[in-house]
Amino acid sequence: MNSYPPPHASPVSMIAALRSLKTIAAGRRTVAVLGQMNELGETAAADHIEVGHAVAKLHPDLLITVGNDDAAQLGTTAANGGVDTVHAVDKHAAALLIADLVKSGDVVLFKASNSLGLMALAATLAAGAGE
Repeated sequence: MNSYPPPHASPVSMIAALRSLKTIAAGRRTVAVLGQMNELGETAAADHIEVGHAVAKLHPDLLITVGNDDAAQLGTTAANGGVDTVHAVDKHAAALLIADLVKSGDVVLFKASNSLGLMALAATLAAGAGE
């Protein structure tokens, strides 16, 4: 039996979501909030770097990475490709960055392993969108 959403993020799902972001945004400012991808095993570091290269190619207006050293490396890779990037060590630090950097009208993508807890941040941001 398959569960939804899947228990972890993968490079394929993260890159697919990033591709959709620009289309959905339809010219509005884009923000990608990407957290670490857990349960990747020995390929974790390379997988995060792969996503970082995809971020650089797809070039959201802002990237906020969240989590461990692999997530930070994803951000470094994207930043080296010219993407405006900041890193948060956990969801609490990410919440502060989001409150400071995300503007009304921005289209924001949240993608990470579920265990990171970013879904709650997305719900909070969505709840305030009507203000």
